[in-house]
Amino acid sequence: MFSDDRIGFKKGTDKTKWEFSHEVYEKWHALLFDYAKILNETEIEKIEIEDNLVIMKLRNYPIKFLAREGDERSMLLDILNYDKYESNQMGMISKILQLFSRPVICDIGANMGFTGCIWGGGNSQKLKSSHLNQLRAHMIC
Repeated sequence: MFSDDRIGFKKGTDKTKWEFSHEVYEKWHALLFDYAKILNETEIEKIEIEDNLVIMKLRNYPIKFLAREGDERSMLLDILNYDKYESNQMGMISKILQLFSRPVICDIGANMGFTGCIWGGGNSQKLKSSHLNQLRAHMIC
């Protein structure tokens, strides 16, 4: 991990600053630009890095989500890996919802109530959930 490499350099090494900078650029920092190149192919519009946080803004929805460290199969990482998140299912549900003037969605499943957030328009006031506090912890409107 980059944080381990930094700590190792700060503790002392036989590498020069130039050598260390080159090594960590090739190993870690170049990844930032790689992500920037592939985002336009995905449903992720933006990745923000803040103190101890990684936040991803979805392209077609007014919602930002916190990425959870260690969650290898989160819907955010699925979008980065596969460009979209369950696009067939999402498209089918969208078509069904258009048939009703005031649809009610019962979102039972994983991924922080992702579909409920999407069809709630990013408005947590419209969302009713027994896990709403957990959802609000991961959803940023």
